Amino acid sequence: MSKNFALLLTLTVLSQSVSWADSGPECGAKSSQVELNACVAAELAKANIALNDTYQLVVSRMADDPVFLEKLRSAQRAWIAFRDAELEARFACSEEDIRQCWGSMYPMLWSARKAELTKERTRQLRQILKDGPGQ
Repeated sequence: MSKNFALLLTLTVLSQSVSWADSGPECGAKSSQVELNACVAAELAKANIALNDTYQLVVSRMADDPVFLEKLRSAQRAWIAFRDAELEARFACSEEDIRQCWGSMYPMLWSARKAELTKERTRQLRQILKDGPGQ
């Protein structure tokens, strides 16, 4: 991976963060890589909580529609498989130690992409809540 690409990727991740200031560790331009990794991990944790809460809300609101719930569970399992495959493809590496390909930024980059995918799935589920199934 070229150093220019790595720098561009880092700047992109940093510019797309919603707010790392309240994530716990010191998060900003002067943060260490370990602190940045922790900041993005905290953002991913928030995204996972939002996804799980939204999923449970959809399940509770649609409790009287067992066919929909069965299909939703199937879709969620498929989404998880997609998310994991997407991460593996995005961060493919032929080396035994993935950090040989991605360096110390790997945890930050991986968590940022996983958070992005998780937030997108949460938006999809919120759309179901707003419009109902089939919309």
